[in-house]
Amino acid sequence: MQTYSKEKHKLGFYQVCPIPSKEELEHYYKDTYYQERAEIYSTEELQFINNRAIIAEKIWMDFSDKKNGKLFDIGCGKGFFASHFLKKGWQATACDFSSFGVETYNKELLSSFKRGDIFEVLDEKVANNEKYDFINCENVLEHVSDPISALNRIKKIMHKNSLFKIDVPNDFSKFQELLLKNNFIDKETWFCAPDHINYFTFETLENLLISLGFKIVKKQANFPIESYLVNEHSNYYKNRDIGKQAHLSRVTIDNFLVEQGVDKYIDYMQSAAEIGFSRTVIMYAALK
Repeated sequence: MQTYSKEKHKLGFYQVCPIPSKEELEHYYKDTYYQERAEIYSTEELQFINNRAIIAEKIWMDFSDKKNGKLFDIGCGKGFFASHFLKKGWQATACDFSSFGVETYNKELLSSFKRGDIFEVLDEKVANNEKYDFINCENVLEHVSDPISALNRIKKIMHKNSLFKIDVPNDFSKFQELLLKNNFIDKETWFCAPDHINYFTFETLENLLISLGFKIVKKQANFPIESYLVNEHSNYYKNRDIGKQAHLSRVTIDNFLVEQGVDKYIDYMQSAAEIGFSRTVIMYAALK
């Protein structure tokens, strides 16, 4: 079995070493990652999932004079994000390595869904000179062998008024360092090669985007579920049996926060993003 270490890229983020080949990744995802298993979501969990799109839609409306346009959801997973925008009158296109999620949960996307490697899908769109108003790329960049190449391809399907939303795990963060230092965890639990190849914080993702010709429009945090690890009674790393309860608590709290007002939620999560207190790095960017 291949063993991996980490090394810091010249732009500041961490990468696994050695970087897996395309063939190795395809084998891993086929046999390990994309196991076709349907999940049953409660009403509260569906609201939690949909809130991501509601927040993004509000940030889009603050950014642009256009009510809707062309959306491209890269690595769409089960398709809930793209489906929300489709229902709001957007022309929504999506792609993913597997079609199972869309086929199971949001079949209305199938007519505009592309299955395959995201580099190949992006290359096709670049060759066809396709441009999109809003591009969503959620939990993708940590998986790809060449994140810089992926981002440069995304730039080519943007125009001067496009908005790009990117989500990646917030890994090797200052809060995770605190968890290790105080023995709430006993190893870098987030280091999971070859599943995740690239590891970002708010600072390193911002630096990467700016270096490639993006400008940051908005930073957003999400619920800092790792805060549960500082309490022995809610430490889901040491007691895996309470992991589901930690998730459901997050769902309840996050739904409550959104219900207090979308603008208030955005402001709250902007402040959390500024200090890096979040499980996920969420950034909205445009071309310089």
